[in-house]
Amino acid sequence: METKRSKNRIQVDISITDFFKYYKAKKVTKKEYTSSICNKIIKEYHKRLMEKMRNENFIYRFPYGIATLRIKKYKRKIKLLPNGNVDPKSLTINWKATRDLWKEDLEMKNKKKFIYYTNIHTDGYQYKYYFDKTTTRLGNMSTYHFKATRFNTRQLGELLMNTNRKVDYFE
Repeated sequence: METKRSKNRIQVDISITDFFKYYKAKKVTKKEYTSSICNKIIKEYHKRLMEKMRNENFIYRFPYGIATLRIKKYKRKIKLLPNGNVDPKSLTINWKATRDLWKEDLEMKNKKKFIYYTNIHTDGYQYKYYFDKTTTRLGNMSTYHFKATRFNTRQLGELLMNTNRKVDYFE
């Protein structure tokens, strides 16, 4: 049976192999590096950069004033319905806890009752990797975006769950 694969959700124009081809064409140093060594160098650089952002609240400024990348903390705006109840669209669903509840109580599943995150451990704040394009000197920046890898978002989540964390992020 043949399976179809869809295109990647996020298309990239420049990849690590393009960096290696550019490096090889320019011959920056007399040492010869293979593409696997170049990949390891780039991956280690990105790993350390993200660790520094998480652990030291480091703000990465892209060259030539293109943009900045940082971890931003924000409070979710909770909206109220006309009857005074909280609008569930303004809250984030805790799917793991909701599915566990639905396994235990089928009536809750039939009523479509959800459990929402309250973020008590962070005083109601949420955190995200923020690609700030407001300070750019270039045009057409609306086409650029940054999406952190799943690994990095999970690492940030683990750090935020730690009650002994020493770093706080800017709003």
